[in-house]
Amino acid sequence: MLVIKGFGDVEDVLGAAKKVGANVRFDFGDGDSLIVQNTTLGAVSDDILT
Repeated sequence: MLVIKGFGDVEDVLGAAKKVGANVRFDFGDGDSLIVQNTTLGAVSDDILT
């Protein structure tokens, strides 16, 4: 489960996500990012809470 506060709803968080190789990278701006290794956008989308 990923709990992401202060960035909006799940759709906003998924809008910041991009598949990069075998990973998913969330770019929250201002140099803030999160990389979830060895996964897909579909796999993490069910695990996000805002």
